[in-house]
Amino acid sequence: MPGVLVATGWLLLALGCSRKESAPAKVDDSTSAAARESVTSAAFPATLPHVGGPAGYVGSETCRSCHEDQFESWHRSYHRTMTQIAAADTIHAEFHKVTLTNEGVRFVLSQTNNEFWVRMERLASAAPPEASTAALDVQVGLVTGSHHMQVFWLPGDEGNMQIGFPFTWLIPEKRWVPRNSTFVRPPEVAHRTEVWNVICSRCHATGVEPRADSKTRTMDTRVGELGIACEACHGPGQRHLESRQSAARDKTAAPDAQTLRREIIHPKKIDPVRASQICGFCHSMKWWDRNEGWPERGFRYRPGDDLEATTPIIRHSQAGQISGLADFLARNPDVLRDFFWPDGMVRVSGRDYNGLIESPCYRGGRFSCLSCHSLHESDPTSPDKYQISTFEETDLPITLPEGGATKDQPPSSLAQIPTFQLPQIARTKKKPKFRYARLVSSACSAPGGMSIQA
Repeated sequence: MPGVLVATGWLLLALGCSRKESAPAKVDDSTSAAARESVTSAAFPATLPHVGGPAGYVGSETCRSCHEDQFESWHRSYHRTMTQIAAADTIHAEFHKVTLTNEGVRFVLSQTNNEFWVRMERLASAAPPEASTAALDVQVGLVTGSHHMQVFWLPGDEGNMQIGFPFTWLIPEKRWVPRNSTFVRPPEVAHRTEVWNVICSRCHATGVEPRADSKTRTMDTRVGELGIACEACHGPGQRHLESRQSAARDKTAAPDAQTLRREIIHPKKIDPVRASQICGFCHSMKWWDRNEGWPERGFRYRPGDDLEATTPIIRHSQAGQISGLADFLARNPDVLRDFFWPDGMVRVSGRDYNGLIESPCYRGGRFSCLSCHSLHESDPTSPDKYQISTFEETDLPITLPEGGATKDQPPSSLAQIPTFQLPQIARTKKKPKFRYARLVSSACSAPGGMSIQA
């Protein structure tokens, strides 16, 4: 395995991703059996993130025994499928005898039973004189996304590092495109190779410990669970599980609300600011410095904590007030221009929390993400999946800041419905039903865009 995967790292880490379209073509699928034997069935699991850490996480299946309805509604959601092990029931993309070419490398895709493979061939015309043009076969490890697009990850040779495949599958369009073409960025900006363990894992898995060792340049990444699971929003469940099991054995009375709140986080029953921060942990631009120790230990933040204490939100007008960020911006002056519009609106999609905290409704102290959104009460297949709460249900005694619409005087047009400084790419283009305090989500589409490290 090391010989094959060293070459994988050589190909992908050195590989840029152009914007040139490469039309899939049918090719001969005579894959090298000798190369495939290098990644045996026994060895392949070791290339994936280890599920079962850090301490305190018990997994969604454990929650299911008592919370069947909530488990089922979560299981239907796109949050659950944000990161999955590549398999026939998780991949939407076409892998049957497809070839893609990018910057002098040919990628031949194929499927063998429940395994998905990429054969990589450096074209002789593009190879340096000393470089080998031998083909390499690598099994796809992880897949991220299941709604708008799917991103794929191949094992590297540094522990269980997962390296980004330079093409993305667009689900509605049913076609492959260069990964870099899925981002709105200047054409001269080079695509940087993505590593799942320290980039996408931040938000697309639960309870992540990258365990990157800078000395050995290896990774031993562990996760509580792949995808965005119960404990991503409710916090580690071990204390709650043990307390309820103990109570069942002792046949004690049902716990009161205060006891339950000490055991587990219920986002609807905590302070609105802290509830929104749970969403903001992923749906925002935030800052963290080296003292946080993210690449080694993972983030310290847990649902219910104060997000600003560990990874403060980057606000365009207040960026200089965050310790360490001002110095970073002095060395990297283009960062704010890259992530924000000139008026301060965040322009990276999926970072709605940055807009929410600037809104008059939120600053009033009672409005939160949950005033309009619910994972458990919405249908992910519905056109209105992001607007599950009516204005009346939020019970906010306010006048909407734009257009003067109130409970008693509904807005007459879409223009009167505030969008709370959301990114333009995330705003709706359809006239809504009788919905008011409106937040519209969009697909997360910027690798590593949610955080900046010193």
